[in-house]
This record gives sequence, structure tokens and C-alpha cells, in this order.
Amino acid sequence: MGCTCCKQKSAKSIAAPSATIDVNDLTNADGGSLGASAQGRYCPDPTQAIPDFNKPSFNTSFTNTNTHSRSVAVTLFIALYDYDARTEDDLTFQKGEKFQIINNTEGDWWEARSLDTGHTGYIPSNYVAPVDSIQAEEWYFGKMGRKDAERQLLAPGNPRGTFLIRESETTKGAYSLSIRDWDDNKGDHVKHYKIRKLDNGGYYITTRSQFDTVQQLVDHYTGSNDGLCYYLTKPCPNSTPLTLGLGRDAWEVSRETLSMQRKLGQGCFGDV
Repeated sequence: MGCTCCKQKSAKSIAAPSATIDVNDLTNADGGSLGASAQGRYCPDPTQAIPDFNKPSFNTSFTNTNTHSRSVAVTLFIALYDYDARTEDDLTFQKGEKFQIINNTEGDWWEARSLDTGHTGYIPSNYVAPVDSIQAEEWYFGKMGRKDAERQLLAPGNPRGTFLIRESETTKGAYSLSIRDWDDNKGDHVKHYKIRKLDNGGYYITTRSQFDTVQQLVDHYTGSNDGLCYYLTKPCPNSTPLTLGLGRDAWEVSRETLSMQRKLGQGCFGDV
């Protein structure tokens, strides 16, 4: 047995929602389907258009509309060196020329379109770098050991203050600044400074002078030594790298391009 008041309140609370139903909108008494009036007031169930990702058999296809916008941001490159085409598929280009990369999935030779000439062809990937990146700077030498840096900086013709920046050999994400210096005791020698990275992405050699980019750091020490052994005068000259192969899909050298200088010997298959 229950309380009479409780039963009355429960009956009222249950009956209340039924008072809001418009029976004229139903096609039959049991409420099986909605009529035209209900269809006009209610939108289709939005979940009907959402595929069930837990079932691998759904056939809904999706178009990635952001592919082009993402690729544009990473396909603009700049030439670091001059290059003369060796095959009809290659592009001849000059240092500083800019390219849009069309295809970089076929190994060391990339299909590109020159923004200067409009020509399309293949370029060696180690001759270009992303625009405005540290790899595009003349003073950046990438992975290089301390001894190799000293050898290049101490080459004849490099004045005091000649410098280069390379990846740190001991600290991941950091760089090393190598500068040619001179004094009465040591003569010509090289000083090395570690460029450390801040947690917020900045860079510094000494904590009192911090910079957003390595490029800003170089600009600062070009005008003043600010605690370094000498101010930065000029980037160290860098030799042109070897191309990765003769060319794209070029594995043979035409006989007409070779000339016989001196005969070394003769065998069953020809002269050497």
C-alpha cells in the first residue's frame, strides 16, 4: 500500500507530457508514424548521415579539402647552387631560383616547376632547401664535425671572423657557431660556441642576448662581437655538393661523350 498523495502526484507528472502531444498530427491512433504537419516541423535525424566507423563495410567517401593548402606551404624551395642540366629531363637553374615541388616521391631527383622561368623538370634534391629555412642560409653547413669545420674555416683566403653554423654533435636540437680568429699566441685558429635552444623556441649563446631565430642571432653578432672572440664577417665558402647520380633514371654514359686519352691494355671484350 502506498500514500494516496504520492499516487496523485505521480499520476499528474506522468500525464503532463501527454497533454503537449497534438493528436491531429498522428496518422493513426497508436502513433505509428508522423503526418505532414509533423514532417514540416521536424528535420530528418542527422545521425542517419554519419557512417559507423566501427564497421569497415561503409561506403561513404570523404574528400580532403586541406591537401592543397597544406602542400603549398611546404613545396616552395630555393636553389642553393647553380646547376646545368645533364639530360633533357633535367632543369638548368641558378642559385637563388625558386621552385614549386610537384613530385618528391621518386628518390633523390624531384620534379619541380621554376617560378622564375616557368619550366618544369627534374632537379637534384640536395641542391635546394625550403624557402626561409635555416637550411637555405649560406652559413648553415648541417651535419659537420668540429675538425671538418676547422679545416674549412682555416682554408687560405678566409679572413678573421669567417664563420659557419652546424648541428651540435653533443646536444640534440642545438647548433654550434664556429668562427675563425687570430691572436699573437695562437695565430689563426677557430673558436666554437654552442647555440642553445630555449623551451619557448628561442636561441641564445649567452642568456643576456636571446633571439627568436638563429637568423636573428647571426644578424646581431654580425654588427658586434658582444662577448664573442670576434664579430661575424662573412659565411665560410661551401663547395658545391655532388649530385646523387648522373640524373634521374640516367645510369649510362653516352659513348659519344667519351674520348680515348691513353690505351692501358686490351682484353677479350675490348680496349681499356
